[in-house]
Amino acid sequence: MIRLYKYLTGSDTVFGSAAFALLLLVVIACSCPKDLNVAGNRSGSNDSSTDNPIKLDDDMPSNDLLVAMVNETTADFAAAVATDDFSTLYSKSSPDFQQTYTEQQLRNIFKDFVAQKARVLPILNN
Repeated sequence: MIRLYKYLTGSDTVFGSAAFALLLLVVIACSCPKDLNVAGNRSGSNDSSTDNPIKLDDDMPSNDLLVAMVNETTADFAAAVATDDFSTLYSKSSPDFQQTYTEQQLRNIFKDFVAQKARVLPILNN
């Protein structure tokens, strides 16, 4: 994605990194287990005596599911860029993401991608 931004603008700016990070947050937020808390214990578990950290292998979706989720999010992003309508991408994002960003903020962050959609869409749809 950063290479995509460099291709569009010919520059390596903070904006390109921020746009990529935001897109990754959408993907990651959608795949995070909903009952995971910061303390490292499953919420709803009354056993606070365990000091075992969460094993990522137990909580991570399969590689096939991760690939499917990235492909779906990329397709949603491409559709949003093509139509300048980020409502579907936004509605599929996590509640935490939606509390942090508005749909309009998401649209503003990616406005350069929309403006350059003739160059962006062939890359996203590849």
